[in-house]
Amino acid sequence: MRVTPPGADTASSSTSSKVVLITGAAHGIGECTARRLCSHGYRVALTDIDPRVLTVAQSLGDGARGWVADLVDPEAVAGLVKAAHAAWGRLDGIVNNAAFQRERADVVAEPIAVWERVINVCLRAPFLMAKYGVPLMMRQGAGAIVNVSSIHALRAYPHSPAYDTAKAGLNGFTRQIVLEYGAYGIRANSVLPGLIIESEASPEQIAHYPVGRVGRPEDVASVIEFLLDDALSGFISGAEISVDGGLMAYSPEVRPPQPPLHPATSSASSLEASLPPSQDIPGPGDQRAAADDDSAH
Repeated sequence: MRVTPPGADTASSSTSSKVVLITGAAHGIGECTARRLCSHGYRVALTDIDPRVLTVAQSLGDGARGWVADLVDPEAVAGLVKAAHAAWGRLDGIVNNAAFQRERADVVAEPIAVWERVINVCLRAPFLMAKYGVPLMMRQGAGAIVNVSSIHALRAYPHSPAYDTAKAGLNGFTRQIVLEYGAYGIRANSVLPGLIIESEASPEQIAHYPVGRVGRPEDVASVIEFLLDDALSGFISGAEISVDGGLMAYSPEVRPPQPPLHPATSSASSLEASLPPSQDIPGPGDQRAAADDDSAH
């Protein structure tokens, strides 16, 4: 049953009055999401441990504010959420995009400090954001949370124990928010990017993706915006949406087939000649280079 707190402002559905707090907003997916939302009328609160976030916020004009914060610190997160709410008097959305992935070791060799940092940034921070942000949404009677997870939540990759674990945990945390706060009009969803880069991809990287290219920050930002918009996604909650160019649609032992020849111009012999030879099939370990998402923000 839907719970509507007394005095809740549930009439505000226009994006021009929506306030969204975005973490990891100094670069990549976070910055792109901020620019996209701001251009469509949202007011955006940006945060990152990188001071560049202040420059990004300033470039967006009056509809944006920026804060430098370490999101593993409960006091810092509580103050950040309070400041973002105070800036515009409401908080309609949270995009948990901040991540940390600099591990290159197996479980035994993983430094404890690296494990703890990855878990803290990728899992503890979203928990703290929800802990302090959800009560504000509950009082409004509505809100949307988008957790930027990863395809690492669905498939383990070598030398990435903490990141794989954290992203799988983030998907579980998303479902917990749905269960506990859906009655207050709060939705939560996970977005799972594949390889997201702004530079030119190598042929080897592209070969893993059935759509014939790797992802760009805009690919993920557009899905995030969709999930924040109650008019477009008001009945979507608890979803895990892969934004991965089809990477998770096939077995890691099988490379996606090459584009078929046009029926009008192909013959059986030419089609057979276009197929990759059997020895061109990579092993599971070859997926690692093409699977890292935009996590260095």
